[in-house]
Amino acid sequence: MALLLPWLLPRSAGRPDRSDQKRPRCLGNLAEVASQAPTSFRSRDIPATSPDSGSDSGDDVVSLEIPRDSGRQRSHREESVVDGDDRADRADRRPVIRDALRALVDEILCDRNSAERHAEEPYQCVDALDALERVVRRLPRLEDYHALSERLLPVKQANASLQATMGRLAPLEMKIVALRAQNQLLVQFLGGRGPVTSALAPTLPRSLAPDPDTA
Repeated sequence: MALLLPWLLPRSAGRPDRSDQKRPRCLGNLAEVASQAPTSFRSRDIPATSPDSGSDSGDDVVSLEIPRDSGRQRSHREESVVDGDDRADRADRRPVIRDALRALVDEILCDRNSAERHAEEPYQCVDALDALERVVRRLPRLEDYHALSERLLPVKQANASLQATMGRLAPLEMKIVALRAQNQLLVQFLGGRGPVTSALAPTLPRSLAPDPDTA
């Protein structure tokens, strides 16, 4: 029965309270850590507990003050670095973008000129159609003129043959004129005897006589 009593009793009753024994040891460890802490922590007013302070275990927690602006400063630095890289990239890309824009403007101007030339072609086609319509309207007159020209072709041929004949008779007429002049001289030389009865030189009809201008 005596052996079962400690097991039946609660743990707090069966076991001795050793919290008082552990507390000085923990306080001693904290004092050693505080003594070994670097001067940087001491300069930041970090409280260090001593075994003689007599405070509770809850007061023995060391409060470390971490600067909150370190992350912001780092982010600002990173952002500044990124902004600098972006500006450098933009500065490098400016000539390329400028050349691309110039090429695009030249292409647009070429397309505009070609579009203007293509726009003039319909007007030229309209003018050609108008001229063709005028020709079609004049076709009956052209047909009549063609028929008249066919009728006048034989007349033109006869006129050409007549002109050739008159060209051949022109020297004969010149000879006849010379003979008339000689006849008159002979009459004057034989003036006392009267006119010489001689056959007159034949003369060409008026229709076949050459023009004085052509002679």
